[in-house]
Amino acid sequence: MARRLKEGANYFSLDVGFLLRNDVRRIKKAYGGRSIEVLICLLCNIYREKGYYMLWNKDVIFMVADDLGANERFITDVVSKAVEVGFFDVKQWTNNRILTSEEIQERYF
Repeated sequence: MARRLKEGANYFSLDVGFLLRNDVRRIKKAYGGRSIEVLICLLCNIYREKGYYMLWNKDVIFMVADDLGANERFITDVVSKAVEVGFFDVKQWTNNRILTSEEIQERYF
């Protein structure tokens, strides 16, 4: 019997200019340095699970908050800001409650 193919990735690249990006800087300015930890945690979950997107729901909010020892409201606020500034795709967020972006998809595929 063949082994099931893995959906996600074992690693992803993080550009050295990640912290200099305008979208990341806007999120950090609004929510502080811990917001960077949230973004990286989300990216790790996105690439690990499906590879290029993640459904956003109460279970994921709890999981990320628990992983980081943070408040669920803080996680939700950071994600909302990330969508607002274009870190995540607003159309996918609004229509499907999915966290993704063109950059995430390009990197995965």
